[in-house]
Amino acid sequence: MKKPLGFHIIDSGYEKTLEKINEGYSFIAFSLDFFFLGDMARQQMKLLKSKI
Repeated sequence: MKKPLGFHIIDSGYEKTLEKINEGYSFIAFSLDFFFLGDMARQQMKLLKSKI
């Protein structure tokens, strides 16, 4: 019986996710909510600081 390969990638960057797709994984959990929120908050604060 053939089963799909699964993997949970914690990092919020797309590079590791793309790597696993290319390795044949078909069920991928991508990052965690608090990493996405933290990344976005840092990005927006950096933009804000550059404008003031």
